[in-house]
Amino acid sequence: MTQSYFLRPRDGDEEEDPGSVMIPLDDMEAKHIRRVLNHVGWNKTRAANILKVSRPTLDRKIDKYLLKRE
Repeated sequence: MTQSYFLRPRDGDEEEDPGSVMIPLDDMEAKHIRRVLNHVGWNKTRAANILKVSRPTLDRKIDKYLLKRE
């Protein structure tokens, strides 16, 4: 079973929709990485595979965003 972690626009959403939430890209990336890590029980190898990044890249991003296992 695969689970989607990306936000998808609703039908009829305009590019400048005043009701949409603008989130900085770094914040979105950090949240996405955290969700994937939690989904795989913080198995970094599996998370890196899902995210399509190398394990060292994932480690750097975990450090960059100060992510901790909760």
